[in-house]
Amino acid sequence: MGAINETATQAQGLLQGLINPWYSAVLLPLTILLILQPWSTSKEPPSMRAVVPYISNGYQYLANKPVFFKRLEKAFRKTNIIKFNIGPKIVYMVSGASNVQNLFRSGTGIVDDTMLRTAAEFVWDLPKEDWAKLNNDKSGRSKVPFPGYEDMPQHQRYWAGHHEIYEKFLSNKEFSNASASKYCEVFSERLDSKFPVNGEWTTLSLSNMFRTDMTHCAMQTLMGDRFLELNPGLVDKYWVFERYLAEFLVGLPKWLNPRPYRARDDFMVMTLRWARSAWEKFDWNGPDADSAWDPHFGSRIMREVSRWWTENFAFEGQAGLFATLLLAQNSNTIPASMWSMLHLIEDPELYRAIREEVATTLKVDAATGTHTLDPLAVGTLPLLNALHMETLRYHVTFNIMREVSDNTQMDGYDLKRGAWIQASSQIAHFDESVWARDGHPASEFWIGRFLEYEDTVVVDEASGERKTTRVPRFNGTTRPGSWIPYGGGAAMCPGRQFAKLEILITVALLVSKFDIEFLEWTFKDGRKSDRPGRPDDAEMGSGVIKPDRDMKVRWKRLW
Repeated sequence: MGAINETATQAQGLLQGLINPWYSAVLLPLTILLILQPWSTSKEPPSMRAVVPYISNGYQYLANKPVFFKRLEKAFRKTNIIKFNIGPKIVYMVSGASNVQNLFRSGTGIVDDTMLRTAAEFVWDLPKEDWAKLNNDKSGRSKVPFPGYEDMPQHQRYWAGHHEIYEKFLSNKEFSNASASKYCEVFSERLDSKFPVNGEWTTLSLSNMFRTDMTHCAMQTLMGDRFLELNPGLVDKYWVFERYLAEFLVGLPKWLNPRPYRARDDFMVMTLRWARSAWEKFDWNGPDADSAWDPHFGSRIMREVSRWWTENFAFEGQAGLFATLLLAQNSNTIPASMWSMLHLIEDPELYRAIREEVATTLKVDAATGTHTLDPLAVGTLPLLNALHMETLRYHVTFNIMREVSDNTQMDGYDLKRGAWIQASSQIAHFDESVWARDGHPASEFWIGRFLEYEDTVVVDEASGERKTTRVPRFNGTTRPGSWIPYGGGAAMCPGRQFAKLEILITVALLVSKFDIEFLEWTFKDGRKSDRPGRPDDAEMGSGVIKPDRDMKVRWKRLW
């Protein structure tokens, strides 16, 4: 979760239908013009080979990422920085942990607000006056402004104010824990209401359960009960909006591609209706004024963001901001939770081990027999944490995106002002020199990468016999610049603590509440598939890639 987590940076299939007329009418003349420009004599990074200069690499990057990144991996065997073009725009792709870490040091010729500005411009649908305020603020989002903006009045540093709200009320452990506890409560209640303890098995689609039930509870946690009450069909509208997000960020006008605009507008009607109702119903001087959650605004972060926005901008503009907040919350946590369960169900031994581990966090009321999961204790479980870390390593694929604000150098190369500079999580997460371990290559899903084992002596209470057993310990020490699912620097996902707990709680509730049996893999339309699900290449570059298949299971609730 986070300010759209820097995901969905470019469109996928849309450009396939548009590229031919664009090429003949616009891009071909532009190509000729750019080719005739004098070549630079600076020490720039080597360029990626292009069949059609300035065009073919950019097209492949947008429309066929799997092929593009295979070429990129090959190119990175010779250099850690490589240059290509998306039309006239220069893009530098970097690899290597030290170079990736350099991207996180904003203010040294590199700025980190490119994606947030893109979202504000194309997704938020702001009044011109409000967009001008945000666009004119080039001081960055850190407490210390970028060089040259030291004298900018604090009240005009909108991005810094925006960032401060998230740091205080979302990244803060007190509030992330409160949100996690609320999510555990509402998700458990929803499962209980839909699946009674009656000894009967229910057949269901895992994908449908995550897209409906988990999404419903995540939204209820973040935005409050009233958000769902006010907006029938909300969850379905959300997933339509989410599907078109990548097309927005290309910036095509509404007349050329109206579908994403319709999806956005339909969803923003709902977020604005909620915001108006929350302001009308919430008592700012009442007992909930400082609460961590209330039924109108939901989590404290939403209340504080709405208050900050209303103090600085036109009220209606927050509809787009909250729409992207929901994207940031759900576009990665939902598929990450699903992948975690898919891997567990495919590995019965690991499933049993994690189920036993989760059982240690259950509290049972002696009088009623009621079971309760301790949501914060779940965050300490070694196997579950290792599963989470490996799921994000294996399934997150997006480009960390920055912009070169001043001519600068990296790894001995000159980088030009105005260029984009990106690092691929896929390249970092599948680097064999970093991740191969104990005969397990980076291409294999293996949670042991994040575990260490200790020999512990256990005494049998009945017999008194002493036995030595191996106990797993979670090794969460990340490889700086090599494990980057949340980005880094000031732009690192501020909701990462809550997002992690939300995923862990989801898995913990499912494995402990239900006996689950695999039935079959299916296509998304329900037809039987002859193979297991794989990451959907069409979604490459959009964060946690959704599986291209669904899993049909049957389950029986235990408590």
